[in-house]
Amino acid sequence: MILARRIVLAASLVAVAFPTVAAPNGRLDAMLRRLEPETRFEQVCDIELMARIRADSSPFRPDRVVGGALEPPHHEGAVLTGRGAALRSGGLWYRLSFECRTTPDHMRVLELTYRVGDAIPEEAWGDYGLWR
Repeated sequence: MILARRIVLAASLVAVAFPTVAAPNGRLDAMLRRLEPETRFEQVCDIELMARIRADSSPFRPDRVVGGALEPPHHEGAVLTGRGAALRSGGLWYRLSFECRTTPDHMRVLELTYRVGDAIPEEAWGDYGLWR
């Protein structure tokens, strides 16, 4: 149930965030402030990951990021590290690793590095809670 709520919430946040995720967004900020801090931390990083990957020169145009798809992300202070994340682009899922540093209130990303990896085979999607 919690996973389903997070997926719906992530979809809602993405709909509100794009295409202006880099600029302050009143509706997005209001939604984020209603989240518990840990969930907000993950959502802010996921949203920024999608925006940055869409903006770079890669062929990926993600519509979803699941920060803990293959393994849970690690929180340490204002740094979130994901070695087992996944992103969906063009109907396919890809491995993703990242490090995201936010403001102490987890409302803004200050630094972000990431690497998109290999495609995740469709037959493994169910094992990781991924969908079409």
